[in-house]
Amino acid sequence: MNAEGELLQVGKEWDEAMTQNNPEEIGKFMSEDWVIVGSEGITRKSEFMESIRSGDLTHNRMDSDETRIKVYDTMAVATSRGTSAG
Repeated sequence: MNAEGELLQVGKEWDEAMTQNNPEEIGKFMSEDWVIVGSEGITRKSEFMESIRSGDLTHNRMDSDETRIKVYDTMAVATSRGTSAG
């Protein structure tokens, strides 16, 4: 599998972890400096994970589309638009 295919697979696994609402599984995909940019601004990993642990944030649907992947020698950058419900 090429780099693009691997990154698309990781994205699918992230979506699945999110719908399981399992903070340990979700955390495996996140670096310590991870952030999410949403309609309410920027949320740090610690805040996001606490919302999941407390049950304040749950997901029963998570889809990614408009994925763009750019490979640079030994690294790659992937961006996607995520749609969620819960």
